Amino acid sequence: MKKRNYKKYLFISLAFLLVFSIIFGSGIASAEDNLENKTVDTEELEEKEEDTDKTLPSGKSESNVKPIEEEPEVDWSTKETIAGDFVIVGGEPDVDYTFASNILTILTNKRMTLKTTKTTAQRIVVPANVEASLVFDGVNITTSSNSPFTLTPAAGGGAKAHITLSDNSSNTLTSGSVNYPGLRCGRTTTLVIDDGILNKDMNGNDIIPELGRIPDDLTLLNGTKVKKGDRLTLLDSKNPGSLTTTGSTFAAAIGGGAGEDAGNITINGGNITATGITANSLNNGGAGIGGGSKGSGGDITINGGNITARGSYHAAGIGGGYHTTYNNGNSVATLSPAVIRPSYGIVGGKSGNITINGGFTISNGGTHGDAFGDGCYSYSTSRDCKIIVTGGTILPSAPGGRNDLGASEADVYVLGGSLRASKFNSKGSAVAYGD
Repeated sequence: MKKRNYKKYLFISLAFLLVFSIIFGSGIASAEDNLENKTVDTEELEEKEEDTDKTLPSGKSESNVKPIEEEPEVDWSTKETIAGDFVIVGGEPDVDYTFASNILTILTNKRMTLKTTKTTAQRIVVPANVEASLVFDGVNITTSSNSPFTLTPAAGGGAKAHITLSDNSSNTLTSGSVNYPGLRCGRTTTLVIDDGILNKDMNGNDIIPELGRIPDDLTLLNGTKVKKGDRLTLLDSKNPGSLTTTGSTFAAAIGGGAGEDAGNITINGGNITATGITANSLNNGGAGIGGGSKGSGGDITINGGNITARGSYHAAGIGGGYHTTYNNGNSVATLSPAVIRPSYGIVGGKSGNITINGGFTISNGGTHGDAFGDGCYSYSTSRDCKIIVTGGTILPSAPGGRNDLGASEADVYVLGGSLRASKFNSKGSAVAYGD
């Protein structure tokens, strides 16, 4: 029987036990270390949570601090902003208007209220592609360069503006710039002036008079109900604002500049005074409302308000400017930009189309101009023009034997209203139709 080597087996067993203890002993140690780390992490987390509950100097805990809230969106419809000498309510800067180089430029049809902090030389311009809606609440501008208010003309259709005169407000536009009107509304442009009671129904549609009366049963924007046949004075404010405009050399007070026909002008309300230069000079050829020197009257409609117009020495109170090509041997200037008739220099000074449906209108022709009608010079024939009166009170004055109402070669219709006049003129020297 072979003798076993017990020492050998004992050595192998001891070696195995040593290896086993190393392997499993290391794992146990590692597990213990992990457990210790987890315990430390938990303690650190608890410490952090305790830190968040620490009290701030203000007495609030950090956990109760609220995030910063975003500022609310600006309501520009009531926001008042300042641009130069203008105070503007209802418009957003650089969106609805811009102000640069002393010019307030209107960019959109957003209804905005304007006033000036003082009588200023800064101007208002409406570009050709804009239809402005403005409320004048104390706008006072006197310029020595360009017009105080300009509707920019363009061959494809010029600028448009609806100006509301705020009740009891006083507004002035005075041009001291040769060739430029107080309120420029030249050929291709459109102007509407109204008082605090707009001539619009509850749907925003314009109210077009019918034979000097309200055309239908309507509800106005302010909720007032009117009936067909009611007097137009129901559309007039009891405390209307005023607009006083003054033209300069060669220019109308409201309408065209030098060499420029008036555009489309409608007056629905307000106390309006429009005065051209009255001194005796060839330079003074702009109408009160209408064309500048060498310009015709455009299309003028009066539905309401109290209007006093006075033409320059050689122009109509309402209608055409002085029909002349030259000023002391120099050609009458033309404005830029301007849209000039193809027949420029041939038919300037025409009355244009004048329609009076309502209001109280005093019109004083210049020494050589009609009250309502042509400017000075015998060949300023108003062929293809119409002067129509359906209502209102009209007090014309034409010194120098000119026409109170009428124009050479125009069709004149008097269908209603109250008219005090002594001299008419109509096509073929006929009396007014409707007499």
